[in-house]
Amino acid sequence: MIRPYITEKSMAKANDGKYTFVVDNDSNKKVVQSQVKKIFGVNVSKVTILNRQGKTGYFKRKFGKRNDLKIAVATLEKGQKINEFTIEEPQKTSEKVK
Repeated sequence: MIRPYITEKSMAKANDGKYTFVVDNDSNKKVVQSQVKKIFGVNVSKVTILNRQGKTGYFKRKFGKRNDLKIAVATLEKGQKINEFTIEEPQKTSEKVK
Protein backbone atom coordinates (compact mmCIF):
# COMPACT_ATOMS: atom_id res chain seq x y z
CA MET A 1 0.00 0.00 0.00
CA ILE A 2 1.36 3.42 -0.89
CA ARG A 3 -0.88 6.07 0.65
CA PRO A 4 -4.47 7.14 1.35
CA TYR A 5 -6.30 8.83 -1.53
CA ILE A 6 -7.70 12.09 -0.13
CA THR A 7 -10.36 13.90 -2.15
CA GLU A 8 -13.74 15.39 -1.29
CA LYS A 9 -15.50 12.37 -2.72
CA SER A 10 -13.30 9.84 -0.90
CA MET A 11 -13.74 11.66 2.41
CA ALA A 12 -17.52 11.61 1.93
CA LYS A 13 -17.35 7.86 1.30
CA ALA A 14 -15.25 7.44 4.46
CA ASN A 15 -18.29 8.47 6.52
CA ASP A 16 -20.11 5.46 4.98
CA GLY A 17 -17.29 3.04 5.86
CA LYS A 18 -15.55 3.03 2.45
CA TYR A 19 -11.87 4.04 2.58
CA THR A 20 -9.79 4.78 -0.52
CA PHE A 21 -6.08 4.03 -1.00
CA VAL A 22 -3.55 4.32 -3.81
CA VAL A 23 -1.83 0.91 -4.04
CA ASP A 24 1.06 -0.69 -5.93
CA ASN A 25 0.34 -1.79 -9.48
CA ASP A 26 0.98 -5.45 -8.58
CA SER A 27 -1.45 -5.44 -5.61
CA ASN A 28 -4.66 -7.45 -5.72
CA LYS A 29 -7.78 -7.54 -3.53
CA LYS A 30 -6.41 -10.11 -1.06
CA VAL A 31 -3.18 -8.13 -0.56
CA VAL A 32 -5.09 -4.88 0.03
CA GLN A 33 -7.46 -6.60 2.48
CA SER A 34 -4.60 -8.08 4.51
CA GLN A 35 -2.62 -4.79 4.53
CA VAL A 36 -5.60 -2.73 5.76
CA LYS A 37 -6.28 -5.30 8.48
CA LYS A 38 -2.59 -5.34 9.50
CA ILE A 39 -2.04 -1.56 9.51
CA PHE A 40 -5.35 -0.28 10.92
CA GLY A 41 -6.62 -3.34 12.84
CA VAL A 42 -10.07 -3.43 11.20
CA ASN A 43 -11.98 -6.14 9.32
CA VAL A 44 -12.55 -5.53 5.61
CA SER A 45 -15.70 -6.99 4.08
CA LYS A 46 -15.15 -5.94 0.44
CA VAL A 47 -12.39 -4.47 -1.76
CA THR A 48 -12.89 -2.80 -5.14
CA ILE A 49 -9.95 -2.06 -7.45
CA LEU A 50 -9.91 0.80 -9.99
CA ASN A 51 -7.19 1.35 -12.61
CA ARG A 52 -6.92 5.00 -13.68
CA GLN A 53 -4.92 5.82 -16.80
CA GLY A 54 -2.70 8.90 -16.58
CA LYS A 55 -3.65 11.90 -18.68
CA THR A 56 -1.52 12.82 -21.69
CA GLY A 57 -0.73 16.31 -22.90
CA TYR A 58 1.88 18.92 -23.65
CA PHE A 59 4.04 20.82 -21.18
CA LYS A 60 6.52 23.45 -22.38
CA ARG A 61 6.40 22.13 -25.97
CA LYS A 62 7.09 18.56 -24.86
CA PHE A 63 4.66 15.67 -24.90
CA GLY A 64 4.16 14.04 -21.50
CA LYS A 65 1.98 11.66 -19.52
CA ARG A 66 0.97 11.53 -15.88
CA ASN A 67 1.51 8.32 -13.94
CA ASP A 68 -1.16 5.62 -13.95
CA LEU A 69 -2.90 4.99 -10.60
CA LYS A 70 -4.32 1.85 -9.08
CA ILE A 71 -6.93 2.81 -6.50
CA ALA A 72 -8.45 0.41 -3.96
CA VAL A 73 -11.70 1.09 -2.09
CA ALA A 74 -11.93 -0.96 1.11
CA THR A 75 -15.39 -1.39 2.66
CA LEU A 76 -15.26 -2.12 6.38
CA GLU A 77 -17.66 -4.23 8.38
CA LYS A 78 -20.48 -2.37 10.12
CA GLY A 79 -19.54 -0.52 13.28
CA GLN A 80 -15.85 -0.20 12.41
CA LYS A 81 -13.99 2.89 11.27
CA ILE A 82 -10.49 4.25 10.76
CA ASN A 83 -10.01 7.29 12.97
CA GLU A 84 -7.32 8.84 10.74
CA PHE A 85 -9.85 9.30 7.92
CA THR A 86 -12.84 10.72 9.75
CA ILE A 87 -13.46 14.43 9.87
CA GLU A 88 -15.60 15.62 12.72
CA GLU A 89 -18.30 18.14 11.97
CA PRO A 90 -17.81 21.48 13.73
CA GLN A 91 -20.12 21.93 16.67
CA LYS A 92 -22.87 24.47 16.21
CA THR A 93 -22.95 27.20 18.80
CA SER A 94 -26.12 28.89 19.83
CA GLU A 95 -24.40 32.13 20.72
CA LYS A 96 -25.28 35.12 18.57
CA VAL A 97 -22.48 37.23 17.20
CA LYS A 98 -23.07 40.96 17.68
